[in-house]
Amino acid sequence: MMTISRRRFLLTGATLVAASPLARIAAATEPDPAWLIGFRNPPAPELTAEAVVEGRIPTGLAGTLYRIGPAQHERGGVRYRHWFDGDGMVQDWRIENGRVRHRAKMVMTPKFRAEEAAGRFLYPAFGTHLKGMRPVDSSNAMNAANINVVNHGGKLLALWEGGEPTALDPTDLSTQGFHTWAEETAGAPFSAHPRIDADGTLWNFGAAPWIGKMILYRVDAGGQAVKTGLIDMPTPSMVHDFIATARHIVVVLPPFVLTGTAGSFLDRHRYEPAQPMIALVVDKESFEVVRRYDLPSGFVFHYGNAWEEDDGTIRFDACLYRDARPILGALGQVMDGLNTDIEAARLTLFALHPDGRAELQHVSVAMEFPRIDPRVAGRRHGTLFGLARGTAGPKHPLFAAIQRYDLDRDRRMVYDYGPSRIAEEHLFVPRSGATAEADGWLVGTTLDTDTKQTQLNIFDARDLTGGPVAVATLPYPLPLGLHGNFKPA
Repeated sequence: MMTISRRRFLLTGATLVAASPLARIAAATEPDPAWLIGFRNPPAPELTAEAVVEGRIPTGLAGTLYRIGPAQHERGGVRYRHWFDGDGMVQDWRIENGRVRHRAKMVMTPKFRAEEAAGRFLYPAFGTHLKGMRPVDSSNAMNAANINVVNHGGKLLALWEGGEPTALDPTDLSTQGFHTWAEETAGAPFSAHPRIDADGTLWNFGAAPWIGKMILYRVDAGGQAVKTGLIDMPTPSMVHDFIATARHIVVVLPPFVLTGTAGSFLDRHRYEPAQPMIALVVDKESFEVVRRYDLPSGFVFHYGNAWEEDDGTIRFDACLYRDARPILGALGQVMDGLNTDIEAARLTLFALHPDGRAELQHVSVAMEFPRIDPRVAGRRHGTLFGLARGTAGPKHPLFAAIQRYDLDRDRRMVYDYGPSRIAEEHLFVPRSGATAEADGWLVGTTLDTDTKQTQLNIFDARDLTGGPVAVATLPYPLPLGLHGNFKPA
């Protein structure tokens, strides 16, 4: 394990945001589609409302759903060119005594405050770099705090990819500033997809492909970083997510690599179809790479879960794309209102054997944003929940349905919201007192593009086909978000 140099992270990371050509800002040639409201600025920088509930909130379901996503998509007459660029807006949906109250606030990062004062974009974003933008001396200078939000160890943290978490007040969502885990990790990247064991231990990584390193984190249930370390990245890949078993961390490096020196961070990447994905198996205790596998070429945003068998075989599931075209094309084109057909990720089961063999089993299920029962994290699971394209001919390019997939019986249960509603990530919440896996509630949001309202939907997770048992509707629409987590009362 190597020691961490803060200077190496800060100075080398700053070279990623050099000057580049003007970003594409498309001119509208047709009326905006109704679904583009999901990629506009929010109605206000702070929103509060009590939702109108139809149906009945289940007895025993109480807590807070925290969500976050890109929200400030336009400023000073200029529009970002990629969905992932907008500054983050954090939300909480508080479920209590059969009522649902909602609050949303822009995360007041240094970037957001400076650009708010100037009335224009000042710093580069993930997929946009405009002429005349300010040079960046650290990754936190362009930290948008817009991908995930997690409540851990009494801390509410808004997560990005390339910089530190942003601490928020869990009572009113006000911004408290960057959260530094330890002196040696100040300014270092912290991924937006931490994994949390049943005992409350949080594991995460931060990729620094510009120096060929990855930082690993172990944070205890109380929110204290108890171990950090560095491993080598064999390729300078863009890595968004990872998985963990009881004894190992598994990081898969796709052949989507940092190669260029001009343009936005995304512009500087190239997909290498002739190169494999590389899986690194890391021992949780030593932070040493103990196995390496070459896998078929592909690209993964999100993983479901992983477990380890008695013989040492590691199994996990992933939403696998053939290549990186979705992030390079369609997820940017939606900003222009283009109803581009986004290639569906195929659910794929991986097996990494201790003798060096790797096996992939493609399942006949298209899925994204996979979630599990959190009580089986790192152990063998039988159920995945996720999003699907929908069967009712959606009027938009995103997801219109939710699904439950039984891995053991190869059975799929689907609920389709219909053509005018966009489904966002849905989370599983265990039923109070339940012991069986996937016995509980599925909770998630949708944007109704006809009524221009955002809704919270609650399902009995055992039978999605019956539709939601309760729907809580806001009087306003929210920009489409990415990830979140549920905090039981």
